[in-house]
Amino acid sequence: MLLVERVYFHSVREWSDESALIRAVKSSGSEPTGVGREAVRLFSPMERTVNETGAEWKTALMHAATCGNWDLCATLFAHGVDPAGLNIVGRTAAGWAHCEG
Repeated sequence: MLLVERVYFHSVREWSDESALIRAVKSSGSEPTGVGREAVRLFSPMERTVNETGAEWKTALMHAATCGNWDLCATLFAHGVDPAGLNIVGRTAAGWAHCEG
């Protein structure tokens, strides 16, 4: 949607307190569609780091893991996401996935 609306990519963080990558992953939820993968492919190279956290102190990988979207997790791994990355309370993406079942 960000691309359709022609939103300036780097301004997303200013109004949402999260990167476009995190917004795209969150909006994908648990759906195994290509939309999330395409968003990761488009937004990952533009991010300062694919491992940064958003408003909820979670990385894009943590959001994908929380929703159980394993396909999107694999896509994020392919774009250099650190699976051992920790959030502010010391939880990894695997920890979020376990916590959410």
